Amino acid sequence: MFSNVVEKLKSPSSRKRLKAVKKLKKEAEPKKRQIASGESVNLQIHTTYSFSPYTPSMAAYMAHKFSLTVAGITDDYTLAGAKEFIKACDILGITYSVGMELRGDFGDGYANIALFGVAQKYFKTLEKKTAKLRARQKENVLKTIEAVNKRTEKDGIVVSFEKDVKPLMKRAGCKVFSSKYVYYATAEKIIEKFSAGEETVDYILSEGLDLTQNEVGLLRDVTNPYYAYDLAQILLENYRILNVKKNYASPEEIISIGRSVGAICAYEYVLKRRGAPLSDEELIKKHTALVLRLKKLGFDAISFDPTKFSKEVLDSLLKDLEQNEMLPLHLSRVEFPRRRFDCNRIEGEENEKMINSAFAVVGSEMSENSRDGYGFNYKNVELTFAEKLKLFAKIGRKGL
Repeated sequence: MFSNVVEKLKSPSSRKRLKAVKKLKKEAEPKKRQIASGESVNLQIHTTYSFSPYTPSMAAYMAHKFSLTVAGITDDYTLAGAKEFIKACDILGITYSVGMELRGDFGDGYANIALFGVAQKYFKTLEKKTAKLRARQKENVLKTIEAVNKRTEKDGIVVSFEKDVKPLMKRAGCKVFSSKYVYYATAEKIIEKFSAGEETVDYILSEGLDLTQNEVGLLRDVTNPYYAYDLAQILLENYRILNVKKNYASPEEIISIGRSVGAICAYEYVLKRRGAPLSDEELIKKHTALVLRLKKLGFDAISFDPTKFSKEVLDSLLKDLEQNEMLPLHLSRVEFPRRRFDCNRIEGEENEKMINSAFAVVGSEMSENSRDGYGFNYKNVELTFAEKLKLFAKIGRKGL
């Protein structure tokens, strides 16, 4: 019975999904809930409206299941799922946050930029201001298809936008063009040609793609329920090396949009999973230069996974951010089914700093939502950075 209700969270109807959330709230099984110790925050949950196996209601339910203190939705280029997510979080008693993720062209490479803490009164404004950027995504998807097909067509694997990618997006209820559906469609084509298991592994390795031992195990497992998602993620991470010139906005343009809606503008810092790792000394030097560059561009925060660094590197990064009055935020983008809803956390003072920053984002959003409120970036408030952080984190935890 309980599993049947959970299944209804995948319904094409948002009304039916929210009805299922209400029922789950009443019939919740305490033993099914994975209780986290202390506060747990994830501001970067994606839904089916961009690319994810989770509808907004399902995402809220999963956040509840993993005992998140705060759950944030940040779909790529759209706020289409935000209102349903908010309603579901309200039903489940979860503090929510709303944002949007965009892709920026930094001249020497591309990176994701998150606009966190967008107040509901600015939803229409943000959708309007990002309309042109959203429209460019179809062009970027078509370029990705062309580049991937050049790599795979010799093996009889060719993806069509109209026949393969578009139907996937329509079936998921996706509201924006996403290159991730290109990789998912390619994964399905590979599985169709070679079948799940050893033959697919052999093909991927013959193509020179870099697989970890864990990924080899996942692709050899023919009973793997996330097989297509796992293969799509492998293709995404490996095919980023393809020389595809995308039409993304500059970070300055994205930050300007974020400022106009009171958002916290965050650079998503992701360590390369492939290739030789950097030494601690190299990372510290890289971080110092990165923080200074991002500060000059006007960023308010950097989101990253703190578990990827040694204590020495993490302490150095947090110090650089504090000196430049920037917020450190946890990065755990939930868009593939194996991604964690509860962020990879560390223990101690470092974790508290990052959790506190997340609550400051929530507090800024709450304040912006009030009638005469102002957010974290309001310039006419004579408060130091530390005082603003303390004030908005308190609002985020206790409300106005």
